[in-house]
Amino acid sequence: MKYLIGIIIGAIIGYLTNWLAIKMLFRPYNEVKFLGVKIPFTPGLIPKEKKRIAKSVGSAVGEHLLDTNTIMESLCNESVNNSIKNYTFDKIEKLMTSNKKVKDVLENTFGNEYENFINNIKEKSTNLVVKNVLSEEFKCNFSNMVYRNCKESCNLKTSAIANSDLYSNIKDSLKTYGKDYLKSDDIKLKIKGFITNKIESVASSDKKLFEVVPDNVTKAIKTYVCQNKYEISEYLNSVLKSEKAEIKIKEITNETIAGLSPMIAMFIKGDLIYNKIVSKADELLTKEENVDEIVVLVNEAIDNFMNRNVKEILENIALDTREECIESLVNLIVLQVSPNEIENLMESTLEGELLKSKDLFELFNKFNIDYESLLMSVINKVVNKVSESEKTTQVISEVINDTIEKIIDKEVASLLVNTTDNRIEKISNLVIEFYNKFMKNNGKEIIDKFKVDKIIEDKINSFDVQFAEKLILEIASKELRAITWLGALLGGLMGILSPILGSL
Repeated sequence: MKYLIGIIIGAIIGYLTNWLAIKMLFRPYNEVKFLGVKIPFTPGLIPKEKKRIAKSVGSAVGEHLLDTNTIMESLCNESVNNSIKNYTFDKIEKLMTSNKKVKDVLENTFGNEYENFINNIKEKSTNLVVKNVLSEEFKCNFSNMVYRNCKESCNLKTSAIANSDLYSNIKDSLKTYGKDYLKSDDIKLKIKGFITNKIESVASSDKKLFEVVPDNVTKAIKTYVCQNKYEISEYLNSVLKSEKAEIKIKEITNETIAGLSPMIAMFIKGDLIYNKIVSKADELLTKEENVDEIVVLVNEAIDNFMNRNVKEILENIALDTREECIESLVNLIVLQVSPNEIENLMESTLEGELLKSKDLFELFNKFNIDYESLLMSVINKVVNKVSESEKTTQVISEVINDTIEKIIDKEVASLLVNTTDNRIEKISNLVIEFYNKFMKNNGKEIIDKFKVDKIIEDKINSFDVQFAEKLILEIASKELRAITWLGALLGGLMGILSPILGSL
């Protein structure tokens, strides 16, 4: 009987001891005093060491259980990739059958911040495009692209250009302009100004006439005289026989006779002398040697005249007469120029030079035009002017805003038309690739900022002691009961050992 009582008492003591020890882990929750003196073991161990326990648990979990590498491995594995892929497939398939507009989806996503989000997208998109447009790299690339296209255009065969509508339009415009310009007063003023300036320039110099008049002109005149010597001789003969010359010669003869003595004057008649002069001149002017002599005399006269000082000649011409001569010369030039002749000349010359060249590059080279530098200079100036103008920024902003408004006003399904499983697969792969790349580059930094140990520590400290007790008991209730009964078992064993040892 004494053995049985020992076992029962030992078991009860062991059970109660462990039960009390477990309870004292949590109870009492607060410090207890009696007559102002703190009762030992109050509060319980866990309430008393709550902050230390929270910090230790947080450090243990953050450093060993949920460290950065462990979380990274959990966030970047095949299972997560498959989840992202399934999620992307599911979302795209739902959007493909949805009648919602992009605007509706964004409004549901951002709520009251929708307007700010859209305005922010517009502003940043505009700033980005404007920044790129203003960059030297963009302007250089754009200028080079325009330059290459212009060069490709200049590689056209000139025959193709001559047969093009553009060339026909230019040619017709030049014809019309030429006709109108030849009829205008402007060309007369310019020709008159040109001739006047040339005359004034020569008048202020000491040049001889032969220095002003081209030598081939003088030679041409002399050649004409030689080739037409008989006509000149006949002309002189006809002048002497003309009525006017006859009257003049007779007047001179009569005046001369009147100056002689009356006796001589009785025997000399003016008519007789005129007839003698005419008959003698007719005889002289028909002889070859005299005709040649006339040519020599005329050419000597031409040489003498060409050797005269231009300034002296002009001074002997009145200003009014000079003006009239210039005006007549201008009218002669303008009237003698036929618009049709000018048209034909321009057309034949232009087409002739054009068709002689293989392409525009060869045509430019004929006129010593550095087309590459000229073209690039013009393009750079235009690109710089356009890209840096306020109007360009305004246009870019308007285009981007209008484009965004059109996009968000479309149904999502319309943007996903003809989206095949293969394309969805590619989109999913892009999302996964973007996610993994983002996590690889920024994941550790983001996880470190979370401070898992601090989160766990703060969370444990935020728990009420009663809640912590309930949580722990729920987690380890079976184990704690086992410990309590283990105490009873050990107590029972100690209870049977005592009588046995006492009987020895």
